[in-house]
Amino acid sequence: MAGRILPFSLRLIRWYGQSRQNLLATALSHLALKYLVTEILSLTVTTREIPLLIFSLALVAHSVVAQTPVATPRTIRVAMDNAYAPYSFQSDEGKLQGILIDQWKAWERQTGIKAEIHAMDWGEALRRMRAGEFDVIDSIVETPERRDYFDFTPAYATIEASIFFRRDISGITDLASLKGFPVGVKAGDQHIDQLKANGATTVIPFQNNDEIIEAAKQHKINVFVIDDPSALYLLNKMGIEDEFRYSAPVFRDELRRAVRKGDAATLRAVSEGFAAIEPSEMKEIDEKWFGRAIDRWYGRYLTYAGYAVAVAILLIAGLAGWNRILRTKILERTAALGESEQRYLALFENMAEGVAYLRLLFEHGRPQDAIYLEVNPAWERLTGLRNAAGRKASEITPGIREVNSDFFELAGRVVSPGQRDRFEAYSTALKMWFSISAYCPRKGHVIVVLDDITERKQAEEMLKATSEQLRALSARLQAAREEEGTRIAREIHDELGAALTSLRWDLEGFDQGLSEAGNGPKLQELRQKIKAMMRLTDTTINTVRRICSELRPFALDEVGLTEAIEWQALQFQDRTGIMVQCDCTLENVDLSREQSTAAFRIFQEALTNILRHAQATKVNITVSEGDGEFTLTISDNGRGISENEKSQTQSLGLLGMRERAHLVGGKIDITGSEGKGTVVTLRFPIVRAGRTFEAGK
Repeated sequence: MAGRILPFSLRLIRWYGQSRQNLLATALSHLALKYLVTEILSLTVTTREIPLLIFSLALVAHSVVAQTPVATPRTIRVAMDNAYAPYSFQSDEGKLQGILIDQWKAWERQTGIKAEIHAMDWGEALRRMRAGEFDVIDSIVETPERRDYFDFTPAYATIEASIFFRRDISGITDLASLKGFPVGVKAGDQHIDQLKANGATTVIPFQNNDEIIEAAKQHKINVFVIDDPSALYLLNKMGIEDEFRYSAPVFRDELRRAVRKGDAATLRAVSEGFAAIEPSEMKEIDEKWFGRAIDRWYGRYLTYAGYAVAVAILLIAGLAGWNRILRTKILERTAALGESEQRYLALFENMAEGVAYLRLLFEHGRPQDAIYLEVNPAWERLTGLRNAAGRKASEITPGIREVNSDFFELAGRVVSPGQRDRFEAYSTALKMWFSISAYCPRKGHVIVVLDDITERKQAEEMLKATSEQLRALSARLQAAREEEGTRIAREIHDELGAALTSLRWDLEGFDQGLSEAGNGPKLQELRQKIKAMMRLTDTTINTVRRICSELRPFALDEVGLTEAIEWQALQFQDRTGIMVQCDCTLENVDLSREQSTAAFRIFQEALTNILRHAQATKVNITVSEGDGEFTLTISDNGRGISENEKSQTQSLGLLGMRERAHLVGGKIDITGSEGKGTVVTLRFPIVRAGRTFEAGK
């Protein structure tokens, strides 16, 4: 029995253990152990069979120990570039295709492991692989920095990268010659640091190779660095291969696959799986996407043809030698123009202001529409317009002629070369304020520059509203002050003035009674005291009158502005000794109460300034009316006010005069001449008595 079972067990271990060693080894160990124990107990096992059975158990145990490491997962997630033709790229229908796709399918058939392929922009693929979202990343180049994050398979392809540039640019031969040119590259490309280190200061990253070639097609970039296979495929696909030339290879890299650092099991499964694919199958995949090699006999004929062309070129070179110097100069000039174009393009693309270049469409000699020739990103951001180049303004924004008529009026003013204009306009559609500048570089064309000034306009409106509110408040305070002054003046005049007058009358009566009683010594003393009291009473009455006049001059209310000015001028002359000549022959000036009060207070402030600062000996005052305006002029022969004194923030008196004039719709002109005096002129429109003037209207 043992002689039959044991050989069968050994054959079963050898056959099945190759692919299912863990499970089978465990099962056979149990089977062998059970058999051994049973046979020992039954004592039917021969001495010769026992060592053989023990050897079988040893094989099983060794198999179990050898299979201890974690098994390779049955599904792996693979990240790769979605725009790296011909290795991995999308068809016009959006289907992922290329050499790597076919190679991974062959790998799946070889290993039995499912490969979930996720294609995306290369920069995103690198980021997500480093974040641990994928098991493998394909078509990667090994660099010292990437060794910190990944373990790499052996290289499976060598890729060359060249500098591609528009055919009208010359002088680009190596990395150093890229200095000053904006260079397009793919985001995450391992060459970016080398480009910058060699002088390419303006490196423009794109999400993928498709975006680079599309930008080149639209003339947004003129120089770019891409791996040769992908660049040649995309240039031919977009039909612009004749517009570009390329340098000798500037980079030569090896494509590999990589796994997360330390993931030895996945690295082994990937490497061994691809190594197991038959070379003929790999060659068939390459030929599918690269094409088959040309037969040798055909290549020989091409070589002979090349020799013939070389001979012809040598013959023609002798005839074309005289043109070489001219050609060199033209190329140098073209290169300089190319560099200038790149600089202006970079400026155009990165300006904060929106810029549009338009060709105007005229009807009856006036612009009625326009075609957008070029717009920068800022224009698209400010206006919300997309894909405007090559389209009419009326097509993109129906009704623009009616909604934004200011734009066409501006365009009509700059239709001749060299003309320019600038204005501000509000866009109802965008609800934004713009500062618009226009310039005509050539007839029928216009360059328009937009600057968003919405915040500035809102701030101006808020400031204007605040100023109006403050002026209204100032007017109300002035009115309240005048009303309160009038009330206090009347109270003092009516109450205190009457009491003092009554007291004086009583003192006069008392003095008269004492006079009639005799002239005794004591009576004489009392009479002297009474006279002193009467003088004090007179002084107090005059003081009360002066205070009442300052609070609210009764002459202004009782006899009018002209007489009040004359009265104040006489008071000023009596008090200061400065001669005042008053030409106030104008009668019946029909002004509102607010205007009369403002004019009188300004007049008082002007006299106060003359007394304090002018050092004058004579003052001339003129009151006149004409063309619906009231004019008050005060001039002196003093030292003359300076421009600095007029603009000082501490000149609160002048500021108050200007504010009072503004509140009644008037203005003040103050002029001074050194050594000849100062002239203050007040003008405001006449508002008839009984009406109210609204400040700022």
